Amino acid sequence: MELNKEELIELGFLLRRFPSGAIRSDDTGRIRPDYISPYALNEISQHFTDAKNDFGATNYFKGIKPSDVLASIQRHYLDLHISILENQSEVTRKELRALAANCIMALHQIVIEERGLYKEPYEKTELVNSKDIL
Repeated sequence: MELNKEELIELGFLLRRFPSGAIRSDDTGRIRPDYISPYALNEISQHFTDAKNDFGATNYFKGIKPSDVLASIQRHYLDLHISILENQSEVTRKELRALAANCIMALHQIVIEERGLYKEPYEKTELVNSKDIL
């Protein structure tokens, strides 16, 4: 019986041997966080750091529906488009940060819902006085 590469990996038979003699498992099929640019992560993190004084840098961890960030995504996309056309590099950078951050917020919500981690504490979205919360 011949096993394919994925079956061998599943069974733990494929290993990487390094020139030093060290051995590690094969990373085939595993996620690769190193594919995300540390420069891009730094910029996105800067957006959340700058926004921390509004509602908290991790406020979105509580859950914000993708439909509720869609308008923000669209606004930042339009502002990004204009800043590129007008060659405003600092504005472009700021808008890219905000656009990426809003996409992360939407993606976070989708994942926590899929994993059953999202609990809606309120019956509906409502307007509240900032003096009552901040």
